[in-house]
Amino acid sequence: MKRLATGRPAVGNATGKGGTRRLPALAWLAVGFSIALLPATLRIESARAARNSWRSITPNGRTLETVCVRVGETQSEYCLLDARTPIQFSLRGPSKLRVLTRHLPQNGQTGKRCYTIRIEQDGTPVTSRPHLAAESKTAHLCDRQGTPAGASCETIVTIPDGRHDYRVFVEEAGKAVAARFFRSYKAAGTRYAEFAPREYERICTLATPDGKQYQHYRFTAEKPLRFTVNGPISLLLRTRLDFREGEDAEAAYGLALARRPEAGGPWEPAGTVNFSAKPEAQARYQDCHGVVPGESRRADLEIPAGSWTYELRPLETGGRNVTARVLIPRSAIGLGS
Repeated sequence: MKRLATGRPAVGNATGKGGTRRLPALAWLAVGFSIALLPATLRIESARAARNSWRSITPNGRTLETVCVRVGETQSEYCLLDARTPIQFSLRGPSKLRVLTRHLPQNGQTGKRCYTIRIEQDGTPVTSRPHLAAESKTAHLCDRQGTPAGASCETIVTIPDGRHDYRVFVEEAGKAVAARFFRSYKAAGTRYAEFAPREYERICTLATPDGKQYQHYRFTAEKPLRFTVNGPISLLLRTRLDFREGEDAEAAYGLALARRPEAGGPWEPAGTVNFSAKPEAQARYQDCHGVVPGESRRADLEIPAGSWTYELRPLETGGRNVTARVLIPRSAIGLGS
């Protein structure tokens, strides 16, 4: 792979809402981007920016009898379930209710046990979930050293829009079952700003049907993307394969990376990664004519500590070019989260 000449590091631009914010070199947490490829630090993701997470919730009203369960160094309080007196919640949707249950020792024995968790919404049954659980190898009662609890079981129901009342209980009497309760919420994902590289073949501005525009940077084997970055930091790379007009078949392409310390030294291969994509019929380039952009492919980039210069080249594209967007966390450049 071709060696890069030693020279002054390029300083990029971060573009947030309202235009481009240019920062001096010493103010940058990162002054370019890098990519560390499989298996170490490149993750090919299809997940959305926001994800479902769970938050513990407390039942309504009366004081409940609880039992402490220890797993390793972590202790958790479980509410005892009763077939005659359901545990009640008032919850607003859309969301989800998650019930984690364990059966408890009876007559000093835990063993294997079956039981059924019943959940009612606004007085109407929404699930009656049977469980068959063995004795847990890791969970024990806090106040009875060495006495195991049952293995954890899970029951989840969807909470529709609006406020609803829920009742949770074990259907069978005398089963000695305890539960913890959670509801889902959306955990906000990282917000990113555009990061403009300094070395590339040309800019191609992609326009979407809803009127949005995104600058993409085309690079080739002869004119690769080259960046310098100070780690550790996590960046996001989105690439698109250029298709010829009229093509509709899926095509494969790869990316190859080399890196060296920013201070100089020999270049070393840093790995390769492969993608496949189809033309994206609803998108077009405003200023790169004769080609159709392919579907966007995402990779999450974990940059190690230190200052590095990277070089990114396309591989086995069948004569096609590749464009890229580089995104940096807004919080890393003082634009907020």
